[in-house]
Amino acid sequence: MKKKYLFFELTAIFIFLIIPPLSVSPDASATVTVANNGVPSLWTLIQILTALLLHLQYTLTIQNKRTHFEKIQVMFRSLSWWAICLGLLLITHVLLSLAVSLLGIPGKETAFPEPGAIWAMSFLNLAVGAFYEESIYREFIPQALIDILPGKKSVRIFIELFCNILFAFSHRYMGLPAVANAAICGAILRVCWKKSGSDSDGSPHTGSMYAGTAAHFAYNALFFFFASH
Repeated sequence: MKKKYLFFELTAIFIFLIIPPLSVSPDASATVTVANNGVPSLWTLIQILTALLLHLQYTLTIQNKRTHFEKIQVMFRSLSWWAICLGLLLITHVLLSLAVSLLGIPGKETAFPEPGAIWAMSFLNLAVGAFYEESIYREFIPQALIDILPGKKSVRIFIELFCNILFAFSHRYMGLPAVANAAICGAILRVCWKKSGSDSDGSPHTGSMYAGTAAHFAYNALFFFFASH
């Protein structure tokens, strides 16, 4: 893919999708509402459509380079990394929750809808949100930057840190504990993207977001289910 096209595409994503959540500051409320009526907004639908198109663009580029055997390898590797990733996400949540409690760091409580149709729709929103974040923060942005910028090791380290910081601070409206949790979980999910979909040659341009998306959704869904009871 031509770097000029990729650059303009990346710029548009930053302007319309990345910068807006970074500009949302924590308000005075101590509560974060998971869902108001359970129905995705028009803007959410636009975000998801964008994520789908970007993932399709990446998939078509990579799949054409993989043999049938490599595709099967990625599928089985994703199954194992889903379990590993989910376990690490849950451990992170438990340890951070314990640290926040012991240190007395103020956080925001989460308001959940009552069980029912809205509750079920909230699970759909969680699945959509997991796919969107994995597509944008774990796949498109870092891979686009890797393709555009020089292939030095220091540059790639900077890209990984930069993308993870973007993801972490997109959660700043939920408070400092959420930012810390997102930073650690984002790093885990990025490793999952690399390991679950890496080719035999260890190329930095190949990965898979399916294991990470499944683990991300399962993590959010478990938190939603147990915290709402």
